[in-house]
Amino acid sequence: MVYRMKIDNTKINVIGLGYVGQTLAAVLADVGYTVHGFDLSESVLDGIRKCDSHVAEPGLNRLIRKYLNNRLFVSTPSKNFNNNASAIILSVATPINKKTKKANIRIVKRAVEEISIFLKKEQTIILRSTVPIGTTGGIVRDILEESSGLKAGIDFHLAFAPERTVEGAALKELKALPQIVGGINDESVDRTAKIFRKVTPTIVCVSSLEAAELIKLLDNTFRDMKFAYANSIAKYCEKNNLNAFDVIRAANQGYRRNIIPIPSPGVGGACLSKDPHILVESVADLGLPLVKLARLINESIPEQIVSRLDLEFSLRGKTVFVIGFAFKGVPETNDMRDSPTLDLVRHLKDKGSIIIGYDPLVKNSEIKSLGVRPLEFINQGFIDADIVIFMINHHSFFDLNIDDLVSNMKDGGVVYDGWNIFRREDVERSGIRYRGIGNG
Repeated sequence: MVYRMKIDNTKINVIGLGYVGQTLAAVLADVGYTVHGFDLSESVLDGIRKCDSHVAEPGLNRLIRKYLNNRLFVSTPSKNFNNNASAIILSVATPINKKTKKANIRIVKRAVEEISIFLKKEQTIILRSTVPIGTTGGIVRDILEESSGLKAGIDFHLAFAPERTVEGAALKELKALPQIVGGINDESVDRTAKIFRKVTPTIVCVSSLEAAELIKLLDNTFRDMKFAYANSIAKYCEKNNLNAFDVIRAANQGYRRNIIPIPSPGVGGACLSKDPHILVESVADLGLPLVKLARLINESIPEQIVSRLDLEFSLRGKTVFVIGFAFKGVPETNDMRDSPTLDLVRHLKDKGSIIIGYDPLVKNSEIKSLGVRPLEFINQGFIDADIVIFMINHHSFFDLNIDDLVSNMKDGGVVYDGWNIFRREDVERSGIRYRGIGNG
């Protein structure tokens, strides 16, 4: 059945209210659109209705509170797709299969199948989820056309407009970063660009759907490779009694041609941990060994941390205080998806450690679900701890009085500083040993 109801250019549907969809929906409402957001999770919807989103994004709850049930409406998708929105934006998850390292687009396919039933002439379908190259013009297009009887580029418009924001600054970046737009034809590009032109001043229109899909993968893969380079240098420094942070800082000083990132205790998150794999999957005939190697380097760091500590101090039966369960600390987030800390905890368990944990934003219930005893306050974890591991660089850690905190640890204890937050002499003043990424 083809619905012919006249569409309304002021209305937009957003399918999927995770980190990407929820921030986009709020910003679209903020610039004047009437937005209907849909998600299958009642807990996600309940958080939005209470103006207490599960997404720890500065300013998000304020926007929700301002526009909820005014220009922003949320519900499950069961029977509400059949409305007169001019555009439908899909921002559902595309997780990586841990074994095959390939993208699971099952959720995308299901969402497309559901909206195709109510697809109307002149509507614009915009995919925002990260997908293998060719997905939008292939699988998505085929499902929409077969189910609706309409033709892409003739009866309805089809585009890919990737999200490229950083968690913790998404609301600002949505209004500042250039928006990439690729479409099945010029009109699809024009209509999508017109939507986002109210959001950001810069629209970058590319030649095809595939070009836009590739750009999304290029961005995060390049960053992952840069971080792998820094982490490789850190490994060398550890073995040769050098401080990687000092070396990199000196290399960067006044030399803007190459800004080398600092090393870290792993590179995680929903984007950098999967996009390189999706790029490799998309161009399987090329192999991309550099991309594979970079991902392998970054994925291996949590295990290397545990192995180094176990070899030097033996972890069995030791009380290990892990600080930081989100995948990053700056900008701050509560997102644990593909956090390096998850792998660290798994390897600590394999070594027989007793693990306690703390994070400034992640809920204690989520930490507890990992088999880790959560603590309400960071100072509690130092008391009688054998080993303390800093996995993120949250701004609050830089104000800690590390001298006082480590004095409560067991004699001969160890602080593993994953971000070079503290000075070695401040930690070792109380007889506690200092170790860290890139620190020999």
